Amino acid sequence: SLTWGALIKGELREFSQNKLINNTKAGVLITPNQADKLSEGVYGPNDTEGIFLEQGDITREVSLVRHGVPYVCTKRIIVDGSTTSASLSLEEGVLLQMSPNTSIETRGGGRLLLNGSEERRVNITSYLSHPVPGSWNRIKLQDSGAITWRFADIEYGGGSFEETVWLKNGSLTLNSVTISNGLGDCDIETDR
Repeated sequence: SLTWGALIKGELREFSQNKLINNTKAGVLITPNQADKLSEGVYGPNDTEGIFLEQGDITREVSLVRHGVPYVCTKRIIVDGSTTSASLSLEEGVLLQMSPNTSIETRGGGRLLLNGSEERRVNITSYLSHPVPGSWNRIKLQDSGAITWRFADIEYGGGSFEETVWLKNGSLTLNSVTISNGLGDCDIETDR
C-alpha cells in the first residue's frame, strides 16, 4: 500500500530531528497552517520527494524554510487575515511546486511574502515533470496591503485565468523577481 512518512491533520506542537525516509509516498502530508512546525530533520529520500501541503486556510503567521525537498501545493491555499494577522512567508531557497488547478489566495489582510536572497532565490513553479504555461492557476492577492517580493522566480502559472498574479486593493513591490512562462495576455493584472 502507499504510505506517507507522516500524515498530520491536527495540531502539531513539535516536530524535530525526525527521519522520514523510504516511504512509498512522500515524507509528509500536512495542512499549510502547521507546515512551519516542521523543523530540522531528514525528509528524503522517498519514492515521491516533497513536503505535501493539503488544502487549508492559513490563519496565523507561517514561515516555510528550506528542508532539502520541495513543498508541493496539492490544493488551493488561502491566507486569511480576516480575524488575525496571517501571512505565508517563503524564505530563501524554498521551492514550492504547484499541482494542476492549484492557487494561492490572500484575503482580509492576509499576505504572501517571498523572501529570497541573491544566493538562494524563492521558486514557485509547476509540480509537473514536463511543465507548460498554465500548469497551475495563479496567485490572487486581494486586500493584502503592501507586499514586497525579493529574489523570486514564478513560472508556468495562469491556468484557467489570463494572469499568473492578480492584485486587487493592495500594493506590490518587486525586487529581482522573474515571472515567466505564464499562460495568458499578462503576467500581473491589477484591479482597483
